[in-house]
Amino acid sequence: MEKLQSPLKYRAATYKTYESPLEITTEEADVFDDAREGQPLKDDSTMLIKVHAAALNPVDILLKAATPKVIFASRTKGFGRDYSGTVVRAGARVTAELGFRAGDSVMGMYRLPFGKGTVAEYVHVNPFKQTAVTKFDPAQLSYEKAAAWPLAGGTAYTCLFDYVKIDGWTPAGGSHPDRAILVLGGSTAVGRYIIQIAKNVLGVGRIVAVCSGASAEEVRSLGATHIVDYKAVKPGESYATAVKALGFKYDLITDCVGGREILSSAAAGTDIHDFLKPKSEGSAYVTLTGDAKLKYARMPPVLGAIVCKTRELSSRIGLLCYKYVVIMTEPSRAWAKAFGDWIAEGKVLVEIDSVHDMDKVQDAVDRLASNQARGKVVVRVE
Repeated sequence: MEKLQSPLKYRAATYKTYESPLEITTEEADVFDDAREGQPLKDDSTMLIKVHAAALNPVDILLKAATPKVIFASRTKGFGRDYSGTVVRAGARVTAELGFRAGDSVMGMYRLPFGKGTVAEYVHVNPFKQTAVTKFDPAQLSYEKAAAWPLAGGTAYTCLFDYVKIDGWTPAGGSHPDRAILVLGGSTAVGRYIIQIAKNVLGVGRIVAVCSGASAEEVRSLGATHIVDYKAVKPGESYATAVKALGFKYDLITDCVGGREILSSAAAGTDIHDFLKPKSEGSAYVTLTGDAKLKYARMPPVLGAIVCKTRELSSRIGLLCYKYVVIMTEPSRAWAKAFGDWIAEGKVLVEIDSVHDMDKVQDAVDRLASNQARGKVVVRVE
């Protein structure tokens, strides 16, 4: 086993506040017990992973935009949540209870807001807490693709399986030809995974995706049965009119982009009851961002967030006649394992828009922020 420098020094993409640039800096971590033979980790519940690739997500940019210099300027913060790499040290407990050992190729999500990030040469993970990590075979899946799915894939899993209450609607799979889902933002990373899982795991018969006409053919190839081109809407009108014209009622509506058109549209003369099946049938409206359209330069407005959380609370206590959820994806061994299996079985395709070297991480950020990426934006670390 290769002996590593102690304390461990490694390169990472870091920043301090929303005003400071994203830079490649040298970081230090005191993780080894040098008094013991073999240079084991100090904490037997952790493992050290040499990162080969990391993927970017909108939340990475939003967190940086939300970092004020008054409070957080003194501490260096990492960037990125998704990663793939090779285990170089695994604590005894990790190996005994979870089966991870040095040499394993792993992929997962590391969530520590305003802490360390995954655009780094190493990540030090406690898989009992950061549970969204699973093994993979690099002969079957590249490290770039292995890094490209965890947060978006976990979010898609959460949208589909945590809130819809229908018999047989489980990650184990099934056949639901009479069911229908509506995906607002069908060409987003999360939307693409929702469509594929709905088609290839759940066997949903009607999958309606709202996206631009330019993305229509690609989204249809993933499993969408109907496309609504939001860019074809005339000024003063709403795409809700075109969705209503399809004549479907939905078991699940997932909003990946923000907005209120389906909840209520004066232009279309519609509201949520025109689209969502009754709550008694197990239906749900799930949103990633709430009412506000995503803007990378800033976090969603506080007032808007309060409105959405109030709506969610009203739904929970029965004041609304439909289920409304604003989701926050939690690390989960269940979705990491399930998604890894679906990739291996060919049920879910991982799509990459572009790969950028670590020294060009700002180019990767700019590509993601352009809203032009089709698939994941990945940073090659090694």
